[in-house]
Amino acid sequence: MPNSCIICNHPDRAEIENAILTMSTEGHSSIEQIAEQYDVSLDELKMHALFHTPLVGDSDLEQLKN
Repeated sequence: MPNSCIICNHPDRAEIENAILTMSTEGHSSIEQIAEQYDVSLDELKMHALFHTPLVGDSDLEQLKN
């Protein structure tokens, strides 16, 4: 069965996920602003954030290895 998540199939998926992971430190003050910026449904973005976005970024994983 193909993945029907709108965000997973979005051409800017990596940027959207990065915005979610850094929203408190990079100027994105809310998930609503991210949804508006990338013109995606807020509900779809929330579902993606809950079920498909990693809890840590690549740089966080490097710090955990050290």
